[in-house]
Amino acid sequence: MTQKPNFRVQTGDWAALAAHALAVRLKVFVQEQLVPLDMEVDEWDPLALHAVVFDQDGAALATGRLVSKQSGDGAEPAPSASSSLSNCTVGQVGRVAVLAACRGQGIGKLVMTCLIQEALERGIKRLTLHSQLTAIGFYENFGFRSVGKVFEEAGIPHVEMFR
Repeated sequence: MTQKPNFRVQTGDWAALAAHALAVRLKVFVQEQLVPLDMEVDEWDPLALHAVVFDQDGAALATGRLVSKQSGDGAEPAPSASSSLSNCTVGQVGRVAVLAACRGQGIGKLVMTCLIQEALERGIKRLTLHSQLTAIGFYENFGFRSVGKVFEEAGIPHVEMFR
């Protein structure tokens, strides 16, 4: 668990953190960005390691997840979060979201720092993510670099990034 004054980051599986992670994701992605609900929750959630940032009162403010990319292609989810993350060399960061009222306070940085550290501790050497164009600079601060062309995901322009 990572600590910062007034904030704490908790990691865990979907069973432990789904209610908190989903509350943030629904507000950010579904309500704010109009991503269809059926696209927001997917088969990767039960397989991912989730990180949620809580305030001092226990309210969820931000979230993100880390999933295994089998053979680097992402075609098939690995069998479980615990086994897949410790046996893969490529991971994908995703569903990084911070509540609108909490942005600009370093909370997104807590999520990313936690997920990168978890990946490194599991021997994951390479990370990938799909960044909305407006967030490229944020991810570049963590060593991610854009590759390829802009593509649309859930009606929003994205670019693939690697670290």
